[in-house]
Amino acid sequence: MESKIFDVEAAGLTLQFEFYTFDSIQDDLKKIFEGQVKQYDMSIYKKWSQIRQDKNDETKFFTYIKFFIEIETNKTYGLIGGKTNYNSPDISLHDEEENERRFGRLFMKSNKDKYKMSNMILVVHHKTKDEDSMQAVFIERYVQRKYNLFDS
Repeated sequence: MESKIFDVEAAGLTLQFEFYTFDSIQDDLKKIFEGQVKQYDMSIYKKWSQIRQDKNDETKFFTYIKFFIEIETNKTYGLIGGKTNYNSPDISLHDEEENERRFGRLFMKSNKDKYKMSNMILVVHHKTKDEDSMQAVFIERYVQRKYNLFDS
């Protein structure tokens, strides 16, 4: 899998994180979840309608990955893995709190001249409504750990 090491600073400490490219993550997820993995362009009008139409059966939740673009190389890397619901999804690419403590957003804020958020996200639609929320959380934790993604 294609990846790159990036310096991430928080609370006066800098640590190195390996982030994986969009294509590597997408290809790997498709091996595991097959047709359940789809990409969406969040800049398109009525962005949520397509995600809602693609949901499986009566499921209420899904897992997503947000990406950032390294401006110099124009390569896209995974940054944040989260879980949300279809009815009122809370995937915001640019939300920032006054006293921000979420590491993905701190990384982007401190590197505005080097990186920008990508409008493309990956969504994993799971298949059954049984244990719906738990499945989405389990997939969220899986992608966070496998691809070194921060919490949403």
